[in-house]
Amino acid sequence: MRIEDELIYSEYANWRMENDELIKFVQNSKTSIKNTFEHVLPVVEYLYNDIIDNEDYGEEEDGIFQFGFQYLVFKYNEIKFILDNFCKGSYEKLESIAKTINLMFHVLEFEQALLENEKANSDDIDEIIDLEKEVEYYLERCENAPEDLFIRIDEKTNDIFTKGNYEFESIESIFSSIAISLEID
Repeated sequence: MRIEDELIYSEYANWRMENDELIKFVQNSKTSIKNTFEHVLPVVEYLYNDIIDNEDYGEEEDGIFQFGFQYLVFKYNEIKFILDNFCKGSYEKLESIAKTINLMFHVLEFEQALLENEKANSDDIDEIIDLEKEVEYYLERCENAPEDLFIRIDEKTNDIFTKGNYEFESIESIFSSIAISLEID
């Protein structure tokens, strides 16, 4: 492995130490917030540890590790931003809005998939962005979004899927499959 490749693993170890408190909070949470990381973190941890023991560790494993690590950094930075700026450092408040945080993650992931799809309709993208702004409104107040917003987002994403005949698989779902193939509990 090249020295440039080893840097990402050092960065991961440092990131893990710097965010240990928040990572433990999410892992021990009794809310849906931990669902976002349910398989991603264990897969990244497994691959991080596997590089030392596995002589066959290759580009595929490294690619999965790097993507998973970037995903974790992005999502944890979002949670940390919400915790620090909207929940005033209160883990209790953060936990109370977990389902709205997950809703935001869902909207952002779906929006990204639309933006990457050449066939995506700009009106659909605009509607998803408008819904994202509504979710942000509640997060900025450290409040849960009303059930109506969850329903509207669900209906809109289903409508876009059906109308556009899009394929979408969440990152969590992809990492769930990877965890199964690596036999990670």
